[in-house]
Amino acid sequence: MATKLIFSVFFVLPFLAYHAQAVTVYDITKYGAKPGADISQVLSTVWKEACQATNASKIVIPKGRWFLSQARLHGPNKSPLELEVRGTVEADPDINKLPNKIGEWITINY
Repeated sequence: MATKLIFSVFFVLPFLAYHAQAVTVYDITKYGAKPGADISQVLSTVWKEACQATNASKIVIPKGRWFLSQARLHGPNKSPLELEVRGTVEADPDINKLPNKIGEWITINY
């Protein structure tokens, strides 16, 4: 019984400590994103800010329909970073309308 308890303490406490860390949430609507409008610039701005955070971050695209022309999201990030898409993100069906014409809709590097 004592062995099981010690085993649990060594594995459960670090897990709880990791998940108890504060996570900064970046909701794109707080940065000016509007449903139906192009969120590319807002997403890029929020991504850069989240990459500089020293604690875990989560970027949230809330429920709704969002248009994204093209996004090139680059790090490196200083701490864990999560992108949570709760809504529907749509692109123009014509790939020739991508601003950079590189054939990539969303690129995440580093």
